Amino acid sequence: MEYQKFFGKMSSRDYLKYALLSLLEEKNIYKITVIELCERAMINRSTFYANYMDLDDFFNSVMAEVAGGLVAAVESEGRPHMLLSDRNAAYRRYTKWYQHVHDHADEFRLLLGTNGTPIFHEILLQQGIDWYNQLLAPIMPKLGDRISPDILSHYIINAHLGLLEYYLESGMKYSPEYMAQQMVNITMAGPYSLLGQYLC
Repeated sequence: MEYQKFFGKMSSRDYLKYALLSLLEEKNIYKITVIELCERAMINRSTFYANYMDLDDFFNSVMAEVAGGLVAAVESEGRPHMLLSDRNAAYRRYTKWYQHVHDHADEFRLLLGTNGTPIFHEILLQQGIDWYNQLLAPIMPKLGDRISPDILSHYIINAHLGLLEYYLESGMKYSPEYMAQQMVNITMAGPYSLLGQYLC
């Protein structure tokens, strides 16, 4: 990753974020020090501590920002309930999802990679589960004992994250549009088909 390409009109937080990503190319996240971050970001330590309490606070902030961007991209399509019943709506939303991953590949690749932290995967997982639980809330009373909403949301989101990681590991050999179409084909034939009967 070319760290210098990010330099321009950026805040201290931005410089620190991209300094972290640059360092993750070289070492494990938990071996990175405040001094190294500040040197790579070309800022002083007082600036770091003016923005963050400590390294954990900084790491958590970066992970929340990267994960939150994924949700923001998906929610930009509006009307999430249509995801369950409208192939075109699902395709548009999945395209936004994969396009965001494509555009921010270094962030996801490095935070999910061997030098990153499992915490980031857990953040993405919980974020997705919370999002799907909200999506499923209107039909939960209709599910009864046949389908457990928490098992369903874990099933869906773990599958989504598995494909996200595959997409990155494959070098994004498919376009976001192709990945979105594959997701629609798979989910509409599987869990969404099962849920369709409860949407009436």
